[in-house]
Amino acid sequence: IFKKKGKKMKIVSYAVVCLLVVMAYGVQADENFVTVYNKNLGLIKQVRDVEINKKNPVLKFADVAAKIIPSSVHLRCLSGNSKFQVIEQNFEYDLVSSQKILEKYINYPIEIIRENGELIKGNLLSKSGNSLVLNSGGGIKIIPWNDKMSINVKQLPDGLITKPTLVWELAGVRNGSEKIEVSYLSEGLNWQAEYVGVLNKDASNLNLAAWISLNNQCGATFDNAKLKLVAGDVNRAPVPNSRGRLMSSRAKTQASSAGSGFNERTFFEYHIYELERPTTLKNNQIKQIALFAPANVNCGKKFFYNASYIKKRGGKN
Repeated sequence: IFKKKGKKMKIVSYAVVCLLVVMAYGVQADENFVTVYNKNLGLIKQVRDVEINKKNPVLKFADVAAKIIPSSVHLRCLSGNSKFQVIEQNFEYDLVSSQKILEKYINYPIEIIRENGELIKGNLLSKSGNSLVLNSGGGIKIIPWNDKMSINVKQLPDGLITKPTLVWELAGVRNGSEKIEVSYLSEGLNWQAEYVGVLNKDASNLNLAAWISLNNQCGATFDNAKLKLVAGDVNRAPVPNSRGRLMSSRAKTQASSAGSGFNERTFFEYHIYELERPTTLKNNQIKQIALFAPANVNCGKKFFYNASYIKKRGGKN
């Protein structure tokens, strides 16, 4: 997308599409804790060792979920510094794109290379639709834009970033390393229980398996995360009309007695399923984890005659 050429940066026309991949990135944390609720919501907790300069006590986290709920962010110190204090907190999400770069370069010089190799220099006055307006010194030029053209700019404009970033201004910090914990809520995380049953040839036995399907679309990857799943209605104001639990009570009983990797416990009206081993949750991934070991269940056939159903179909069997 960007090719460095001296002190210049080259923007090609397909940069908007390609730059979307920057939303998926690995979260470099010492420890990741992920709790996923039923309703497109997750709680992320990360523990990190960070270096802080006492003279410039600004801390930046670039590795956070793109769908973070900024008002839920909480930062605390775990290294015993009682004077550690957050005095300002910002969430920056003005991400790089070719459109954003050109908007920042209004009234600044750029270079346009046309498909025939022609080089046009001038101050960018406007970019609207499929045309650019330049003041080239010799007059105003309106240049039609197409995907065979490219633009050179000197540098990335101030204020644009490649990843969503949390920024804290701190007080009471010490020079050197601090162990800190950051926690926040994020949308784009969801899970549900799914059951797969396979009948044998004479339909006398059913092999039943249960899976947890976890969908991560929050914009971040969490390596070796300690995973918890919460079943129950989350009372999250002001979102109304929350629905019931995704798992039936029968499924919960089976899960708790299976010993397949999830431990179940009750917390008030919620049921929590904690995975005994760490797992990596990749962005834009549906991960399936066995809820309990497959079980064989005896089956039988029963035939029912429903006269009212046949009548609704006009007497046809």
